[in-house]
Amino acid sequence: MNNKFYVYALLDPRKPGTFRYEDLEFDYEPFYIGKGSGQRIQRHYSRCEVEGKTRKNNKIIKLKNQGLKYNYIILKEKISENKAFQLEIELIKSIGRLDLNTGPLTNADDGGIGTKGRVVSFELRDKISNKLKGKFKGRQLDLDWKKKISLNSASFWSGKHLPKDSVEKTASKNRNNKSNKTIHYILINPDGIAINIKDGLEKFCQENNLQRSHLISVAKGKRNHHKGWKCSYGKVEEKHPSNLCNLRYILTDSDGNTIYVKDIKSFAKNKNLRTKRLYECARGKRTFHKGWKCSFAD
Repeated sequence: MNNKFYVYALLDPRKPGTFRYEDLEFDYEPFYIGKGSGQRIQRHYSRCEVEGKTRKNNKIIKLKNQGLKYNYIILKEKISENKAFQLEIELIKSIGRLDLNTGPLTNADDGGIGTKGRVVSFELRDKISNKLKGKFKGRQLDLDWKKKISLNSASFWSGKHLPKDSVEKTASKNRNNKSNKTIHYILINPDGIAINIKDGLEKFCQENNLQRSHLISVAKGKRNHHKGWKCSYGKVEEKHPSNLCNLRYILTDSDGNTIYVKDIKSFAKNKNLRTKRLYECARGKRTFHKGWKCSFAD
């Protein structure tokens, strides 16, 4: 795990040629030597405009304005941090720094310092966050990238175990999660017909051209109504409540949703049902009609 560092060189794609420095040879002019791990080598391009004006950042911005991106080469990988620092110092000395007129490198120091323990200001964090915000929105990953991410995630979590208290906390949260409980809604349409919904509010809204979020706002008291519909949490009583005493019939569909109806004929016509068959259900002569059950409210 400690041998995760590498040393790399950034190259200027505008300056091809043969550039030799002792045992090293580049096809493009090197302008920066660095040490890092993970995706460090890729981050110069995204952070150059917010990390301050330096020779390196100015060069990368000029490349960016010309529609170009720096080339890079990893010179040594899978080494410890100390070895990476040591190699960085040797390479900077060998190639030479631009500010000292000893070479083309834009490094501002002799290397071996790094950013370990560096404290980034909140201002700089906000600048970086705003710069990267929305950058990957709508990005489509190909199958190779998805496979790579999957393998890296599996490798990271392999052999790892969460603390017992974290496992118990997560399990307790899931048990108490509201989504694991059945939620009842009482809806009253503009005609005063009450409907009992057991979950499935999303489906009901789609069928009746309503917005689920607006009905939830009504139930929470944030709205008075939504398209004339009232909504509240709870379960409609088996017999109709006192504020719906003018409703005469209780109908229940195949999903268990309850509807209180005053005009059974109009209801049957709208639902493509036969009024006579619903009357028979209410009087106990039939069990149901096309999946609907019917009984008298009184």
